[in-house]
Amino acid sequence: MGSGGLDELIDTNGSLTPAERIARLGDVERELRRLEAEAAVLVRAVERDGAFRTDGHVSVGGFLRGELRWSAQQVTARRRLGVLATEVPSVIEHLHTGAIGVAQAHAFGRAAANPRCGGQLSDHLDILLNDARVLSYEQFKLCIDRWERLADADGANRDAHAHHDHRRFDLTHFDGVGIVSGQCGGLDYIELHEILRQYRHAEWLADWEWASAHYGADIAGAMLPRTEAQRSWDALMRMARDAVSTPAGAQPPEPVVNLAMSITHAEQQLARMGLIPDPATSTQPPLADQPFNEWRCESTNGIALSPFEIAQAMLHGRVRRVVFDSAGVVIDFGRLQRLFDGPARQAVLLQNPTCVHPGCNRPANTCQADHLTDWQHGGPTNQTNGAPLCPRHNRPKNHGYTVWRDPNGIFHTYRPDGTEIAPAPPPPGTAPPPLIEAA
Repeated sequence: MGSGGLDELIDTNGSLTPAERIARLGDVERELRRLEAEAAVLVRAVERDGAFRTDGHVSVGGFLRGELRWSAQQVTARRRLGVLATEVPSVIEHLHTGAIGVAQAHAFGRAAANPRCGGQLSDHLDILLNDARVLSYEQFKLCIDRWERLADADGANRDAHAHHDHRRFDLTHFDGVGIVSGQCGGLDYIELHEILRQYRHAEWLADWEWASAHYGADIAGAMLPRTEAQRSWDALMRMARDAVSTPAGAQPPEPVVNLAMSITHAEQQLARMGLIPDPATSTQPPLADQPFNEWRCESTNGIALSPFEIAQAMLHGRVRRVVFDSAGVVIDFGRLQRLFDGPARQAVLLQNPTCVHPGCNRPANTCQADHLTDWQHGGPTNQTNGAPLCPRHNRPKNHGYTVWRDPNGIFHTYRPDGTEIAPAPPPPGTAPPPLIEAA
């Protein structure tokens, strides 16, 4: 691009074809990654040689906030990257070559700054760097959150205790407005969130039925009588009224939510609590080389929990625990059943927290359980051949788009011409992938 003003920049971009515009955006992103890596190295150098003191600044943070007008968040994030440049240089090398994104690098910086487990990061760096390279940011963030909780299980358990101990709920009234506020631990939040989601969905169905009766079948969301915020409040009120009208001691419906945890970590946590003998796996490192999808310790929609919280839920029976890599959860109906239903459907939706189409964040529990290889093409109805796909991204499969799950559990989506949507960048020191010509 030229070095002129904004008008020239807009004109130049306006002259590009859609394919050229997308390619240029990719070039800009790679340059941003390179510059972020260079900024981290420079911040570290300025901090170590004391050059920031020239104009009377007493800290590198004050220099960066004053001279460059960075926010406190930018200062913290880039100083952490600077530390990685000297202590875990592979992360900055991946950032500099464009193999990982800026957000992924900052996630590494936050994990390395954890005083309780940051020193263990280099022990599992190869796995985490590969995940940062091939996964979406949301998936990688979940992965590195898993790593922190499992690498520092005792600290995560202490945090879980503290969050639960500080639970509170307040209902106040000020100047004619009722105000609800509160906080709770992760386990209570997940259960409350799922209950409220179901009530909100019931309110949405009621609005949709009303709009259909008034306007016919051809309606849109703007025609619904209530906003999403209003339906959320009405759902909360209905929850409260239902609770009052339910007889004391009535059996609540169970389970409300599903929680996912690998069998290795489930056994280790139960042994740590003295509930079962030490399993053979307890002699292994807490994070042996495992694919990212086996490091599960979370709700099935991707909210990370400590191992203690999930073990607690297992004991109290308030939720259904989903233990991966155990024969008890392998559901296979072979060629005797065409549609995913019941436990088979649940097993498929547990494969991923969201729709597997690149960039789609629709929760899996609102998706369809779809065959990767279609039934009519010989695909079996089992969890290894299933994935959650939202209705919008399920339809393109009828027009030549395909989804493949690799041996590490990562989903890949391919266009009808066989090219992959959003392929992972290559690791540093390897050849870049071939350029894909626009059709």
